[in-house]
Parts: sequence; structure tokens; C-alpha cells
Amino acid sequence: MNVEFNLKIAILVLVANFLVAFLVCYFFYSYFFSFLIILFNAICFYEILNYIFSFILKKKEEDFFFDLSKDFNQYVYNFCNIGLILINDEKNIIWFNNKFNNFNSEKNILNKNVFTFFPDLITIFLNNYKDCIIELLEENNEIKHYKVKYLGDIKLFIFYDISNINNLENQIKNNNLVLGIIKIDNYLVFLNYNHDYNNNNFFKIRNLILNYAKEKKILVYPFREDAYLFICNFKIYEKYILKDIENGCFIANQKQYDECETTLSVGISFNSNDIVKLGNFANKAMICAFERGGNQTAIYDCEKEEIFFINNETKNKKNHNELIFFSYGQKILKLIKESNFIFVAGHINGDVDSIASCLSVYSICKIFEKKCFIICDVDTLEKKAKNIVEKLFPDIIENDFLKKSKVKEYIENGSITFNNDDLLIVVDHNSIVNSDLNGLEKEISDSKTIILDHHRRKDRIFKNIFYYIDVNFSSTSEIISMIISVLKIKIEKNIATILLSGILFDSLFLRSCRANLNTFKVIEFLISCCSADKILAFDLLKDNLDETKEIASNLFDNKKNIKICDQIYCYIEEDAQQISFLSKIANSLISIKDIKIVFSIGKFNNSNIYVSCRSDGTENVQAIAEKMGGGGHFDASAFSARKKTINEVLEELFYVLVHDFKKNINICPICFCKLKKSINTYNKEEIFYCENNNCKYITYCCDENKKKKYTTFKNFKTDDYFLNNEIIYDWTKKYVFEENTK
Repeated sequence: MNVEFNLKIAILVLVANFLVAFLVCYFFYSYFFSFLIILFNAICFYEILNYIFSFILKKKEEDFFFDLSKDFNQYVYNFCNIGLILINDEKNIIWFNNKFNNFNSEKNILNKNVFTFFPDLITIFLNNYKDCIIELLEENNEIKHYKVKYLGDIKLFIFYDISNINNLENQIKNNNLVLGIIKIDNYLVFLNYNHDYNNNNFFKIRNLILNYAKEKKILVYPFREDAYLFICNFKIYEKYILKDIENGCFIANQKQYDECETTLSVGISFNSNDIVKLGNFANKAMICAFERGGNQTAIYDCEKEEIFFINNETKNKKNHNELIFFSYGQKILKLIKESNFIFVAGHINGDVDSIASCLSVYSICKIFEKKCFIICDVDTLEKKAKNIVEKLFPDIIENDFLKKSKVKEYIENGSITFNNDDLLIVVDHNSIVNSDLNGLEKEISDSKTIILDHHRRKDRIFKNIFYYIDVNFSSTSEIISMIISVLKIKIEKNIATILLSGILFDSLFLRSCRANLNTFKVIEFLISCCSADKILAFDLLKDNLDETKEIASNLFDNKKNIKICDQIYCYIEEDAQQISFLSKIANSLISIKDIKIVFSIGKFNNSNIYVSCRSDGTENVQAIAEKMGGGGHFDASAFSARKKTINEVLEELFYVLVHDFKKNINICPICFCKLKKSINTYNKEEIFYCENNNCKYITYCCDENKKKKYTTFKNFKTDDYFLNNEIIYDWTKKYVFEENTK
């Protein structure tokens, strides 16, 4: 029995004894009963004294351990900087330790909802009560990082300060090695055909690299005539190199690059203690940058095993040397002459540039009396391309066009072998995924392959023996026309005309920033030397009256054309449309004054969303498209998304524009109304919510020391994500909407 229970029994026995004693004395006198009464009273008195003694001892022990635990807790709190917050069932704060006293005096957090001051704690409830890390702004405006654990049984949050650990990790991270390789694009080609280049431009480039390294305290070493190795720590890389790369002024500015008549391909690797691994991945990254067209940087994170590309933000005005094309042209002709059969293929849903490139290569093969076939299904061509081919080249369609299904049939019966004696020429694309040959990878694997393209290199590139990819050209038609001009090949009038149409089509009628002096020289060559019909070339690209009316009506539809911020517009098409239609809308909008960027978004089949991106040449939409999983050119790019709604794609696009490209996007991606701003006074977070109360779109972000946080809560009213998370729903309803509607 415990002491309290014994005390109760002793008191009851004592009362009973007094009652018995009174009755005995009143009715009869007995020594035996008197002895029993005295014995019971002694026992009861002993139990009472025992309780009093135990109570006094226990109280002293409690005081001792309380003082000890108080000193210990104070020591733990001071040394480990631990904070405690206790909440009730309504998620209101009912107690906190000394760690949060300063918040109580000014913020008055007691009896307030915990998510009002610590919204990031929501993630604990959403992730099955797992730990989370949050940032707190202390009274001295110092940002502290806390690891927070929640004890659900007693509703207690434990905050453990990990700022010192983070600082130590940052110090280790800042001292990690970063290794990079710089390659001078086309240096060897220039050197082979222009020896003066070695004496002039080589020393200019070398001085630029060495001076930059000296200024930024980077160790640099030339290990090849056209390549340099550099080493620095991560702090210098993040502070100087990465920013310079993003701003397009790494090593030199655009003017200095133009004076040297070349550009640089850079590969960088970091996040590994293995110097050999860093070197291997830096070299692979540099090769990827060069093979994607050069004039860009490839960065490999060894820890995440991810590679990403940063293109030069400024327009490249490189003057293409005719000697380079003479060299490439000679190699292409040599491969054509040595081959038995030649097969030419464009990309899926080929446009004017694609089919013009196919037909021009076909014409060159015919000049050298080589049997050539174009692998293409005319019915799948883009509408304008189909009309051109059917009008100018009906005989070629009938005799030398092969559908992919026919190719498979000929392979099975042995008519076509695609062996090492045959040559495959891929134009206007470089990835098997985008090719009319998609699905024939195994059959074509043994043939020699040439790639001629002006798009960035993709991941699943064809296995090839030779390729020329240059993203600085307006079109593949321009590349082939340049080769024809330097090799002085005589082509037919209709071939010259369709090449001219291909150049005009892909250069947006010469409005593209990639249309430069070389483009006009090539056009002059096609017209003056090859008799290209410029009137017919323009006429082939005209839209019919119905298409023009449809485009015009959509351009003036305010419900479809949304201004998402200054000089950036978005066209939204809910109904399924051809990709070419979305591109035409984007081309028309970007030609309007004071519009710098256009996104034309719509469905092109039941499950896919396509976005055509255009700029006026002052903004790099290629970088935006690549962030969204697509690609293209500086002023004309595109990306697509599978199994997503238009609103979901817009939400991701707005996120990229705001946080990667610092654009002032402040509209709701659900209903396109403006977002209002509310400040959380505790942690300075900016909470944005849609002004349309029927939409209830919520997002919040904070900017502390330039570190962005961004969380989206989609559609508050109808989205299952809200309705199935009562904590978020109640908090948002109470602390955003109700307060702002008062």
C-alpha cells in the first residue's frame, strides 16, 4: 500500500476505535477491550506519524529535484538552445518555455493558433509527424534554423537549434573543390584554315581567361591548345563564376567574344571529394556543352548526379567563316560518294524547314548520281509544308518518298538493309524521339549517320559518324544553303525556292535574332546564283483567308490573351489545336510593340499541353523552355506537358518566371485575377491570395537573405488537397480569408 492509502485506513480505524471505546465505557467495563482499543489507537497513531514524516521527506525531495531539474533544464536550454511549445486540440499555444519569451512580449503568441506564427509546421502533420526544418527570424534580425519534432501524445513541439551545424556545413561546402574545363569553340578548324588566327585570336582568348582567373583568384592551367583547366572553391564558384555565367559575362563580355570571333564551351563539376571523379565529369559536361552547339556551360552536380545547362544570355553574333563550311561540306560529300544508298529523314510533323532540308539533301545526292530516299509520310507533314511539297515536287513524292511502314516492310523482305555501306542523313533534329525514324532504332543502328541541325542537342541523339549542330543559325535550310554556296553546287530552281521558304519560315521572316549577316548572304546566293523565286517563296508561306480570320479573332479575344505582367503576355486556348496554330498566334503577338515575351498554350491532343514561347530578341525564352523540360532557341522555343491541365502548367510556368527569372508575375493561374498580399507579422512571410473569393487560390513565400521559399496550395475551395487536410483548410480560412473580409 502507498502512504496516502495507509493514512486513510489509519484515520478510519482511529474513528472506529473512539466509537468502540465510548460504547464499551458506556455499557460495560472490560480490561480486554480497553487493551484492544489502546493497541488499535497506537497503530493508527503510528500510521499518521509515518504519513507526516513521509510527506515532509517527499516535499524536500521534490524541492531538491525541482531545483536540480530547473538548473539542468536552464543549462540544457542555454547550451542546446532548445525551445518547447505545448498546444491543445485546437492547435492553440497554451504554454512555451523561456526560449519564446521574447516572442510573447511583442508577438503575443499565447492562446494563438500555432500555424499563425509557424506555418511551416504544417508539413509535420502532412508527412506523418516526421521531423521538419524551419527558419525563424530572431529579435536581432538573425535567421536561425531549427529542427522541429512533434510529440503527438502530449502535443509538444521541440525546437532544436541547428544553426551552428548549418554554419559548419556551409563552411565545409564553401571549401569544397570545383573543377572546370574551358574549351575554345572551333579553334582547331580556324587554325587549320587560317594560321593568322593562332597569332591574333588565340592570344586574345588566352589573355581574357588568365586575367579573369587572376581577378577572381582562380587557379587556371592550359593543358591543350584549345582547352584550359581551372580549380576554385565552391564559395568563389557560387559568388563569382555562377553569377557571371548566368549573366552571360563569364571570362568576357559579348563585345570581347565578337572580337575573338569565337565562343567558349564550359564544363563544371562539384560536390565530390574525388578529384578524378570531378575531372571526368567536368570533361563530360564540357563535351555535352560543345555538342549541344557550344557557347554555353554544362554544370554537373556529382552528389545529385544531375546536369543542367546555362546558355549565353546575350545573342551570339558570330560571323561564320566560309572555310569551316568548306571543311564540313567536303566531309559530307565524301560520305555521300562512298555510300551505296542514302536515306534522308526529318522530324515528326515536319515543317517547312524540315522538308526543305530533306529535299535539298536529296537534290545533292541526285547531282552525284546516288540513289536517295526521303523517309516521310506526306500526310503527317505540317499543313503548309504538305502544300509546298505537293505543289512543287509531286514526282519525288511518288517515286522516292518512303513511309515508315514501307521502310519496315522493305527491311523485312531484304530490299533495304541499312548496313555500313548505306548512309542516313538526319536533318533539322538530332533526337530519335522527335524523328520520323522513331521505332526504327534497331534497324538503322548499323548505318553511317550524318546530323545537320540548328537545335540544341538532346539526350537520345542518333549514333553518328559525323554531325554539324549550330544553334546560332536561323534554320537548317540556312546551314545547307551555306554548304551549297561554299562548295559551289548547282541546284534546281525549285530546290532553291523551297530553301528560301525554309529560311524565311524558321527565321520568322527575318525577325529572329538569329537572322544575321550570314542569313542575308545566303538569301542573296539563293536568289542571284540559284534563281530562287522570292515571290513564290513568300507566297508558299501565306495563310489562307479562313486561317487568317481565325488567328485575328483570337488575337482580339481578351479572355484568351492574358497580360501576366509588364511586356509578358500569355495566349490560352482551351480547345484542341494544331501546334502550328499556337506557333502562329505566338508569332503574331510577339510582333506587337512593347511585348517582349509571349507564351501560347493549348491542347494538341487529349492528354498533352503544348506551349510555344517567343521573345523579341531581348529575352532568352530558350532558358525558360529548358527549365520547363523543353528547348529551342534564344527567341523561339517550346515545351510540352503530359497528363496535366492548362492551369497546372501555368502554375509551374509562373513559378519558374518568378523564382528563376525574377519576373513580377502577380496573377492567379486558376482564374487570372490579381493576387493580394498579406504579411505574416511573426515570420515576415508574404501570403498571396486570389482577390476572387470564389477561387480561393493561396500561395506564400518569404525572402530572407535572398533565400526564396515558395509553397502553393492550389484551389482552396474545390481542390481535394485542401478538403482532405483540415489543418490547412482551417488555418487558411481563419487567418487569411476571414481576417481579410472583415
